Amino acid sequence: MGLVLGVLGNYIYERTLAVDDKVTVEVKTNEVIIQRGNDRVVVPRNVYDATRRVEKNPQFIKAMTRTFEAVAADEKVKSFGLVEKMDSPAPAIPIFRSTLLSLATQMPEDPDSRVITEQAELQIVKAILKKSNRRWEFVWRGITISAPVVHDRFCVDFFAHEITIAPGDTLEVTLAIKQAKDPDTGIYTNVGYEVVEVHGHVPRIRQMPLTGAADEGS
Repeated sequence: MGLVLGVLGNYIYERTLAVDDKVTVEVKTNEVIIQRGNDRVVVPRNVYDATRRVEKNPQFIKAMTRTFEAVAADEKVKSFGLVEKMDSPAPAIPIFRSTLLSLATQMPEDPDSRVITEQAELQIVKAILKKSNRRWEFVWRGITISAPVVHDRFCVDFFAHEITIAPGDTLEVTLAIKQAKDPDTGIYTNVGYEVVEVHGHVPRIRQMPLTGAADEGS
């Protein structure tokens, strides 16, 4: 039940925030941050992923549209919000009736393409040893991807040889993921990557040759 309520709340906030202004979505390992201006909603990652799945179902979209219509039809409703309990404080981000009217009349279409960011650990397969827009090669979640590294501070240190890396090392990064929507299924697929910030460098653990001590008793 908790997951279901979380999905409903996440969907409502995503849609209502997107009506008035541009929304940024930052995907992290355990949570997703949805932000519009000063409005900020933090969603557990499992809830965000579940929302992406159910919103592909036309019946879910129709049901949510009817919900918006029902609330917006009551002129006594000025705004509403989501809280954990009836005696909880007023919600930090109220959703106004005018926003619900907009949603009820026309659900916003998903864009044909989008960019999301995610905290990622990338294992280096191939590094570009001179400054250029050429793409490095990494292994991420078991697949090989190509991505330029555009973090200026990291590039300056790397090309000044203040950072030494080797194949098999890991970079802890913010990864920008470019996605395109399939017109038939509405499903987004990854079409490109960019390392926008490098947070850390973890050298691969290398086995050291054993320099055996003399056998006892020899």
